[in-house]
Amino acid sequence: MTYRAIGVVLAKRPKEGSAQLDLFDEVVRTERVRRIYDAVDALSEKFGKHTVYLVTSLKALTTPSHSGDRNVVAVRQQDLFRGETKRKRLAVPMLGEAS
Repeated sequence: MTYRAIGVVLAKRPKEGSAQLDLFDEVVRTERVRRIYDAVDALSEKFGKHTVYLVTSLKALTTPSHSGDRNVVAVRQQDLFRGETKRKRLAVPMLGEAS
């Protein structure tokens, strides 16, 4: 059996806040985008990760995924334990079922 070792060395990492720009980069636009990302990160840290989202995603978040016969909620989603939500489930093993 052939064995090959591969290694990677990172040296002279740039300091945080420094960036290498090229001739065609818009410095002002890059700074504005960075400030927007910092603001979104701060809001997500304070209020939760689903607080800020694209407005174009609103319809997908507010309308059901399926309609008609396919719009039936599964039993496992109806019988929630105390403390569970639709998005957060407790890690309880299911006993008596074949795996």
